[in-house]
Amino acid sequence: MIYQNLEKTKLTSKAVVINKDYKKALELLQKQKISFDIIYIDPPYLKNIAVDSVKRILLLSLLNEKGSLIIETDDEKRELLGLESLNINVYDIRKYGRVSLIFLAEKK
Repeated sequence: MIYQNLEKTKLTSKAVVINKDYKKALELLQKQKISFDIIYIDPPYLKNIAVDSVKRILLLSLLNEKGSLIIETDDEKRELLGLESLNINVYDIRKYGRVSLIFLAEKK
């Protein structure tokens, strides 16, 4: 599906697909000294790994200085509770049907 979407959007030549567990993929990006302005996190909802992803992204310095993280979730309260212990600001929350998008920026 990812490759089909890249073809439809004509972004195949600009994309890199990393077919690994998220922990290994994040470590690979850090080793390659890659960082991002925007990171969109859309894990399987029932796996409860969004907050762990944010924690690892911050630890590995994968977010640029003024970058944003966006979590897609069907359980906004669970994610917000988990984010309380992290060095992160929630600056917006948008609800679309049963899905919420939580917008985050690292505290300075």
